[in-house]
Amino acid sequence: MALNQQVRHILQQLVQQYGPFTSSDEDIRRCRGMLRDLAGAHTLEVNLLLRALESRVAETLSAGVSSPALAIPRLIQELQNTHGISEENAR
Repeated sequence: MALNQQVRHILQQLVQQYGPFTSSDEDIRRCRGMLRDLAGAHTLEVNLLLRALESRVAETLSAGVSSPALAIPRLIQELQNTHGISEENAR
């Protein structure tokens, strides 16, 4: 199933406007509220992005991992194991 790219674009705009979101409870609430306001019709995509935020995916990748090629499969596996997300959606 192809995920809606409009939601990705909305998230990019939010990050440009407000800065990166962290996995803190406050940032997760802020991000959830804004995504639901701006992309509420795309529940699956919003929920996937929030699970990735909770799992610190963006923080891990932006921390300057030495090899993103190795980190990404590990993060995908973590999303699958922790949140029951399919491999396709975790990508």
